[in-house]
Order: sequence, then C-alpha cells, then structure tokens
Amino acid sequence: MMGESPVYSCKAHVFQIDPNTKKSWIPCSKQAVTVSFYYDKTKETHRIISVDGSKAIINSTIFPNMNFTKTSQKFGQWSDPKVNSVFGLGFPTEAELNKFAEMFKEARSSSTSLANTSRPSSGSSSPQTTGTSTQNNLATVSGVRDSPTPQQGTQTSSVRSGSSTSSIEFEKQRSVDADSNHESASRKISLPPSFKLTLDKDESRESPGISHKPVGNTEAHLKYENDRLKMALAQSSTNAKKWETELQTLKNNNARLTAALQESTANVEEWKKQLNAYKEESIRLRKKVQESESSNLNADVFNNVQQEKMALEGRIIHLESVNKEKEEEVTALKHTNNELKNQVKVCRGENEELQQKVKELEDKLRESSINASKADELTSLHQAIQAKLNELNTLNQRIPSIVQN
Repeated sequence: MMGESPVYSCKAHVFQIDPNTKKSWIPCSKQAVTVSFYYDKTKETHRIISVDGSKAIINSTIFPNMNFTKTSQKFGQWSDPKVNSVFGLGFPTEAELNKFAEMFKEARSSSTSLANTSRPSSGSSSPQTTGTSTQNNLATVSGVRDSPTPQQGTQTSSVRSGSSTSSIEFEKQRSVDADSNHESASRKISLPPSFKLTLDKDESRESPGISHKPVGNTEAHLKYENDRLKMALAQSSTNAKKWETELQTLKNNNARLTAALQESTANVEEWKKQLNAYKEESIRLRKKVQESESSNLNADVFNNVQQEKMALEGRIIHLESVNKEKEEEVTALKHTNNELKNQVKVCRGENEELQQKVKELEDKLRESSINASKADELTSLHQAIQAKLNELNTLNQRIPSIVQN
C-alpha cells in the first residue's frame, strides 16, 4: 500500500479522541504531517493513511456509511467504527479542509457503488411478495404512513410505485439500513457529548423521516446553550474576582504610597528645620570669625574656627542637595498616587460592568433552565408516543398470522 502513489495528499495536524473520557482530543503529532488517500485494488476500497516518522497514526478504511463532518472553518472529523474511535484533522486553510471533504465524499461514493455492483441481481420473487404484503397490512392497520421507519419507508414507496423489485434488492436495502443503524449506534457510543450535536444533525439529514430527531436536536441544543451560559457565567465570575483582587491590591499600594508620602513630607519638614538650624549656626560662626579677626586672636584659634566653618559649609551644601532629591521624590510619589487613583476609578467602572454582565448571564441561565424543563417534557411525550407505535407495530406483525389461521 505504501509503495503505491497516493490519490490525494495534504498537510494537517492529526488528533484522536481520548479513549477513556471520549470528551477531549489527544494530539497524535507534534507538527503537521502528511495525510493521504490510497486505493486498495485487492479489496477495492479507499484508505486514509498518515505516518509520523516510522509510526502509523492513521490507517482508516472508508466504508459507505462513514461521514466526514466539518466542525469549524479549519477542523474536521470522522468516526471509524472498525477501531471504535474518532479522528480529527486541523488544516492550515479552509480551502484544504473543503478539498479533503470532497475527496472523502468521492471515496465513500466509490465504495458505495462498488458495494452495490458486487451483489448478485438474481433471485426468487417469493420473499418480495411476502415482505410487500406484510408491509401493506402494517401500513393499513397502523395508519402512520407519514412517519415510517427508514426500512418501512423504503418498502412502502416501492409498493406504491408498482415496481417489480427482486428479493435480492429487498435484502440489499435491509443490509444497507442495518449498516447505517449500526454505524449510527457506534458513533453515538464512541463520541463524547461535545460531538453528539454535530452527528445528530448528520443523521437527521440522512433519515429525514424519523419523527423524533427534531426533539433530540432541540434538547441537545438547549443543553449546549445551558453549558455555554454556565461557562460564560463562570468566566465572568472569575474575571470579577480577578478585578476585585487587583482593585484591592491597588488600594493597598495606594495606602502604602500615601503613608510613604506622608512620611517623606514629615522628613522634608524635619530637614528644613535642620537646614535652618545649620544656617543659623553658620551665621553665628561667621560672626565669631569676624569677632576673632577683629580682636586679633592667635592664629591657632583662628585656624580652628576657619576649619570648622568650612566643614559646616560643606555639610550645608550636602544637606541642600539631599533636600532637593527628597523634594523630587515627593513630586514623583504624588504623580504615582494620582495615577493609582485613576486606575482605581477605571477598575471600579469595569467591576460594575462585570457585575451587570453576571446578572444578565444569571437571567439567561434561568431562562435556559426553563427551556430545558420544557425539553424534558417533550422527551417524555415522545417516549410515550414511541411506546404506542411499538404496540401498533406488534399488533401489525400479529395480523398476518391471525389472517392465515
């Protein structure tokens, strides 16, 4: 198989459904790998094969009852009942996803046509006569021609058209319907709840005659909306808590900076007092120097006073520079305090908006709960109708034996 050239190849990220939870995807490759369609001439079937290094991560045979579902613009999935798993592909563009879906549809159509031509076309007509008469009696007694099962709808339409279908065609239709039902059941077993809505839509397009599909779709849609609203409510609550925490942090920082600002202001006042005291001391020392110079004191005393004067002048210069730096720091703290006050106002506004959104989501959640209860009532009514239909089907099956007796 791998020695042959592929029918079609593309690059995609490969995922597989978690076999334990059936609710999450497990990546099968760290990067995009080649996914190819191959045609098996011996079995006359198509296969999807993908290899990552020396490991085969996809080896899926395409059967007539398999469907490829596009769940987003760049992601698609299909269920393989042979391995009881679901594969997902993430494409770089929507065009490549559409091309892959077309190739999948062509491969499935090819498998369907080969399956139809491989069956024999000869056979006796007695099973057809028996099946047709049984179906006519069933349709006449039950009076439910408008909503037959997939198998009954096929047989009833063939009787009305007056076509002389052989017993082999009748058995072929039964086999195809049985395969479809088996595939639908396997998909519902293998898929997680997040994929049931998409598969229910596909089944409703394949079997539009089944009357209970709208109820199932409505119930699944309501459950999906309910879950989505719950997630949005939880996300909004988380965001509200986050903003409340950030608001509290800003308040704490604001209080700390305010205390630091007050302390710096008090220190500045203290430094101003010290500066004034040093200035007064300097003036006093200058007077002493002048008095010493005027009184012709000895040189040693004059030199000592002069050195003391120079030391005090240097200290005054140092204190003036320190005072200037502290004043600049106070100005910066005031500016930071104003910015924090603005951030607190913005956070309060956003917190009010989040609280309003939480209220709206709670109202929507209550409405969704009411809709879910209505869906439960519809489900119970549908089950009651289904039970009545089963009783009618049982009665219809007993009529031919009663007529023969």
